[in-house]
Amino acid sequence: MINRNLTLAILIGKKGKNSDFQESSITIRYYKLCFETKIKDFSNDDVRFLISQNESLHILIPEAISILEEDFFIECLYYNGDLLKTVLNSDRRFWLKNAKLKELLMDLFTKNQLLLADLDVTDKIRNDIITSFNEFAFS
Repeated sequence: MINRNLTLAILIGKKGKNSDFQESSITIRYYKLCFETKIKDFSNDDVRFLISQNESLHILIPEAISILEEDFFIECLYYNGDLLKTVLNSDRRFWLKNAKLKELLMDLFTKNQLLLADLDVTDKIRNDIITSFNEFAFS
């Protein structure tokens, strides 16, 4: 179990300072989340964002799975299911080393897949989620 009162930088021993990052909204957000924000203070979208950057997956994927257990097709920022799709599209090497987490996510998908048909998203997004799952499951 991780200490959620710490920042990612402390947990993984990452060093850096704000001047190491170019001034863009993405890099500023990344810096603040890694170096200044305690994990317990992350929003669902913060988790989604950092996973999309493949940052500290060993810490953030379990966080995301906890969120998905509560609301599998949660909308963090863009659309219903955006956290799920981000998790499914995260670094394949992580999943090769973490078969139990992969199995847990696949079980969650199986339990919730009937809800996908009624999800309030476009057909393209729905199909993208299905494609992401199929690529995830067979990788």
